[in-house]
Amino acid sequence: MRRTKHPKLLLLTVAIALSPWAAVAQNLSNIVSVGDGDTVRISANGKTETIRMACIDAPERAQAPWGAAATQRLRQLLPKGQAVRVREIERDSEANG
Repeated sequence: MRRTKHPKLLLLTVAIALSPWAAVAQNLSNIVSVGDGDTVRISANGKTETIRMACIDAPERAQAPWGAAATQRLRQLLPKGQAVRVREIERDSEANG
């Protein structure tokens, strides 16, 4: 899986998908994985994108003890496969590796 050098800084809106076709009909993406407390990877239009959520400053996963807790909580809120609507706010200038 490739990570973009400058991931999109986006606001995620969680959508409840009532059927398998709801995600397609509403132009939604799906959660692929959670990177840390403010970063997720989504699948959209056959591509995987790394997304940093706007207005959230969570500790990095390696920042003990809160980084692991923040990552775990985001995994609970946005489990793999969860349908989300993504709205781009701006491109992130923070390089993440």
